[in-house]
This record gives sequence, structure tokens and C-alpha cells, in this order.
Amino acid sequence: MKKLGPLKIIHLVLMIILLILSLISAVMLFAGVGFNFGMLQTNNKLSVILFGIFNVVNAAALCFGIVYSLKGYTKKAAFFYKASLFTRVIATAICFVMMTFNFNVSGITIALIISIMVLLALKGVIMAYMTFKKNLGKENTWKLFHVLVVIDVVLGVLFIFNRGVMLLHTLVNIFSRLALDCTIGLAVRGKYEDKDERGTV
Repeated sequence: MKKLGPLKIIHLVLMIILLILSLISAVMLFAGVGFNFGMLQTNNKLSVILFGIFNVVNAAALCFGIVYSLKGYTKKAAFFYKASLFTRVIATAICFVMMTFNFNVSGITIALIISIMVLLALKGVIMAYMTFKKNLGKENTWKLFHVLVVIDVVLGVLFIFNRGVMLLHTLVNIFSRLALDCTIGLAVRGKYEDKDERGTV
């Protein structure tokens, strides 16, 4: 394991905290805590369950990111990087499906929901491409990373307007997504530093 610098240590600690909070959030959601059920229709209880599952999958992505960070972002640990990305694709798909239950919820405009779903779809495509494409190249990888960060920031702002969910759950998910984005950024930097050390392209 490579020595971790201060930034990587802070990032690692943040992911561990968010992992714990994601699991707590999942338990709360499965127990029916944190949603304003008076605002949700009966069939939207499935949305609550999906959000709980989303948190569990999100926690798995954080776990893979933590292991990858501890292993120093090397080629030998690439499986954990890909696993983190793939679980995020699954989490994004779950979130997309979950949003379809909100079209009849008062207080949330159709435009807001459609905007969120479009961004989620774009995000899922980008992460799937990054997961399964063998060699994107340094420049393309950084471009996709920056687009992904912008999407997650915009999604975070849009989700805050979704008053059907307790703010705690929303904030946990926003910061989890950004922490995982940071993992990608550190992974990209570490990947190409490792390639430079090995003298490969």
C-alpha cells in the first residue's frame, strides 16, 4: 500500500463517515423514518424502499472506493475502481426508477423531475462508459470526470428542492456522490502517476 498524503487521508475519512451515514440513512428509510408520508401517495412507499436500496448500493460504492484508496490507486487495484463505478451505475438506475414515482407528488414540478431524470440518465451513460471502456486516455477521462462533477452538483441543487425527502437523507447522498467523484479524480491522477512510474502509456 502506498503512503497516503493528507488530502487522501481526509478523503478516506470522509468516505468512511459517509459510508456509516449511508447505512444509517438506509435503516431509517426501511423503518419509514425521514419521509413526509402525508405528501406521498400510497403507491409511493415503493419509492421509499428504493431509496433505502439506493443507500445500500451507495454504501457498497463507498466501500469499493475506500479499498481502492487504501491500495494506492494502482493498476493491481483497478478492479475496485471499476466496481465502485459499476455500483454507482446501479445506484443511478435505481434513483432514476425512484423518480418515476414522483410525477403525482404535489409541490414538485414536472420540469424539475424531468430535469433530474435527464441528468441521471446522462450520468449513468457516462459512468457505464468509464466502467467498460478499456482505455479512455488521460484527456478524455478528465473531461468525463469534470462533466460528472458538474452533473452531480446540479443534481444536488435540484434534489434539495425535492421536499418529499428529509434534508438529512438528501445531504448524505449529495456529499456521498461528491466524495465518490473525488475518488474518481484521485484515481485518475493516481492511475497516470502509476503509469508514469512504470513507464507505460
